[in-house]
Formats: sequence, structure tokens, C-alpha cells
Amino acid sequence: MASSQDTDGVQAILSLKWSEDVPLQKCHHNLEIVLQTWSNTTKLYADCKVITKVSEDGKVEIRLTPAPGKPIPASELQKLSGQSLQGKDGNTVTILSVTLSTVIGGI
Repeated sequence: MASSQDTDGVQAILSLKWSEDVPLQKCHHNLEIVLQTWSNTTKLYADCKVITKVSEDGKVEIRLTPAPGKPIPASELQKLSGQSLQGKDGNTVTILSVTLSTVIGGI
């Protein structure tokens, strides 16, 4: 389980829904860009990576690696649940749920 602030990074499983029918092969890249923008906007400045393919039911595992000296508060990641994030292409992804899965590097 993740601590309230993780300095090694966090992994989470997101359940999401796109506003348009985005082909699964494009979801991975589009989601990574949208999450990176969210991270920078919220001043987390974490490196956001999608580490599994987006499944047909909209589940995907992500990894956030913090900038040096900038821990990731788990509460910030949980705030993603219910948010709609818009990509530059105009498509919107709604994060239906966030489940923290692992702490990278352990605590």
C-alpha cells in the first residue's frame, strides 16, 4: 500500500472512459500525454508512464515517478477519480476510478 507521500513513485490502476471512440492503439499515447499535462498543471512534475495496454473495459496501469525531492502525495492521485481531462486533440478522458497498486522501490 502506498504511503501518504511517496518519494520512490506510485503505480495505480485507472478505470477510464473516452468521450469519443478512440482506437485502443491510440489510447496509450493519448493517455500518457493527458496525464503528463495533469501532473505538470497540478505541480507534481512527475514522470507519467502508461505501463500496460488499455484494456477493452477501459482499465490501464500507470506509473508516476516523482521529480527529485518532490514526493507524490497519494491524495493527489486519488483526486483524479471523477475528473475529465481533455487532450490537445479535443478528446476527453474521464477517470472513473483510481486504485493505488504498488510503491516503486518499497518503503
